[in-house]
Amino acid sequence: MIKYLIILIIFNILGLITFVMNRIEINKYTIQNDLVIVTGACKNYVDNLEKLIGSIHYHEPDIDIYVYDFGMTPEQVKKVKTFKNVIYKNLDISKYPEWIPKRIKNGDRGMKAALKVPVLYELPNEIPNDIVWLDAGNQIGDNLIQLRQLIREKGYFTTCMRYDGHMKDYTHQGMLDYLNLGDYKDKNVGHVSPGLFGIQGGTKSEVYQKIIKPAMECTLKKECIDPPGASLKNHRYDASILSALLEKNNMNIRCGSDMCNNYFDCHGITICNGNCPQIMKDSGDYTIQFQRGGGPTYTA
Repeated sequence: MIKYLIILIIFNILGLITFVMNRIEINKYTIQNDLVIVTGACKNYVDNLEKLIGSIHYHEPDIDIYVYDFGMTPEQVKKVKTFKNVIYKNLDISKYPEWIPKRIKNGDRGMKAALKVPVLYELPNEIPNDIVWLDAGNQIGDNLIQLRQLIREKGYFTTCMRYDGHMKDYTHQGMLDYLNLGDYKDKNVGHVSPGLFGIQGGTKSEVYQKIIKPAMECTLKKECIDPPGASLKNHRYDASILSALLEKNNMNIRCGSDMCNNYFDCHGITICNGNCPQIMKDSGDYTIQFQRGGGPTYTA
């Protein structure tokens, strides 16, 4: 009897040790590699940016938010810098080929959107965290536990541009030719949503080496990122190069309900291009939180 009791005690002690060690490992991973949210805005999108930040503060109150300045006014910058957990970043585009800052200064929407590629290229050199890019027009509607898990398991996460978004509709053939990918007009290949892209932290990951790094090289070459005849009618610049490189490296882009239960509820993220208050069931709570200090905190 005593023998079995000793065995039971030892078994329980070993179980407790295993549990504690697992928790230490989980906490270690969380501390070193937890998710950060990255976004960017010009002066016309700061209102949407505040709604995004409000939703993050409501559902993920401790997460860091990197906000890149794509043309905000000095007053807007001052305000954004006071928001809780926000880390303001200014992307130096003067170091890029002259045609890029010139196009951006002239208000080229396609090239402005393409700036997320340099962000995804540069930030992993500065921080070890997993990264999710969200366009400023989006919001989150839940915690991002499931999204964290998906990125850890696969190394990246994306979803299609709408349920029926295919590369043949949104990627100019000139880019595909530049990458030696051939003609995709008759192929049912998914196209990355421009507003949501998550990657594993660091610069040694497969997605960084095979997707982000080559995407940056493409972005610096006009004939790749902006081939003759390309426009927002037939090309999505940043999302197009990410889509093409995922396909080139056999990294599956799936469309439909197997990727997200609903385009407006994609693992806690709502891809709504600034129309979130009309479709988000908790949007009123975000506004209240903002007004009462639970959302973005502004001090004059």
